[in-house]
Amino acid sequence: MLSAIDTGKWNQLMRKAGVYFPWKKVRLIALVLVSYLVASFIFTEDLGSPSPPPSPGVEWPRAAPEPRANDTLCQCRFSLRQNRSSSSEAALDGAPATGTPNVVLMSSMARSGSSFLGGLLSSLPGVFYFFEPLHNIEHWHMLSPATARDGLRGLLTCNITGAIRKAVRTRGKYTVYHPYTRRCATKEACFNSLLDETCRKEKFRVVKTIRARVSWLTSLLDDPEVDLRIIHLVRDPRGSVISNWKADWAPISEATSCQNLLSDLRDGARLRRQRPGKFLTVRYEDLCLDPRLMAEVILSFLGYSKLPQPTATYLDKQTKTTRDTKTYSLKRDTKSQQQKWRTTITDEEFARIEKACAASLLLLGFNLFGSVEAARNLSLPLYNSSADHRAFDHRFCLRE
Repeated sequence: MLSAIDTGKWNQLMRKAGVYFPWKKVRLIALVLVSYLVASFIFTEDLGSPSPPPSPGVEWPRAAPEPRANDTLCQCRFSLRQNRSSSSEAALDGAPATGTPNVVLMSSMARSGSSFLGGLLSSLPGVFYFFEPLHNIEHWHMLSPATARDGLRGLLTCNITGAIRKAVRTRGKYTVYHPYTRRCATKEACFNSLLDETCRKEKFRVVKTIRARVSWLTSLLDDPEVDLRIIHLVRDPRGSVISNWKADWAPISEATSCQNLLSDLRDGARLRRQRPGKFLTVRYEDLCLDPRLMAEVILSFLGYSKLPQPTATYLDKQTKTTRDTKTYSLKRDTKSQQQKWRTTITDEEFARIEKACAASLLLLGFNLFGSVEAARNLSLPLYNSSADHRAFDHRFCLRE
């Protein structure tokens, strides 16, 4: 059959096809298609949507990335560099020349590191520190937005009256951390008019509480007499809820706790936009990774130009320990605590918490693991590299 083909005519036909077929146009079209596919891949990698939970057949990246910086971040509202250049009259301890504002340190749920951060703030010179003053208000079933707001205002202005005075007096030295109360022989001797006078002698007040919602405090931010800054400490609820259950407190609902957290995160985002420089959100996980840097961020937010020596000493003492600490101890090896829950979480705990808290986890910039096996695999990242971390990534504020 091959012999029947005229090879000369065949070769002549192929030469004509090579002349008339548009090979250059085909090559040009192919080049455009390849360029489009490459550009689409790069764009998707950079700005893609949040990563979905892993399926059994999919492996996540082995290297856990830290939250990436974002070049489009808004300008810093506070900065150690700015404070250094404008605070020539600042005190030797780095405090702002105009005075330190009052602070409410709040957390949306217990076991989020607020006692540790409250201890750091209580180490600042000139502070009058209140620890969980709303505890008994809640215990007496009197807690409401109005009672919390009025009580906090009384503490921050050193006009401690009514229910909040009774609550503070009942808990005594467990609520008021100050040399004044340590010198008192009895509650009667401590919690009289001298309490208000001693409170006013100090430069500023700090209140630490887990029993208030962000939305309750808006009017306090607008009150010039209060002169308030709010620090909202948040934590991965998978760690907070498990720690609550382990502490054997009154059982908490993961659904209610995460709904409160979600509402506080949304209200906090609104306050950051409407009242810039007055509301700061801090992730417990970032505090664990680098306590010193986050302490600088927090104090810079309050107007300090450097860490006072007592605060630096507190950090060294509380974070440099290798011993296994008790449940309520403030001494922690912070890096080992950051994701400790991932090594101990059970199948039942994981199924309950991650499902109920998915929305708040995504707002916090954390990954949904999808299975307890993935959660226990510490090579998988906690931080979602595709999430918007602008509310939490304050490190750029400290660049020199």
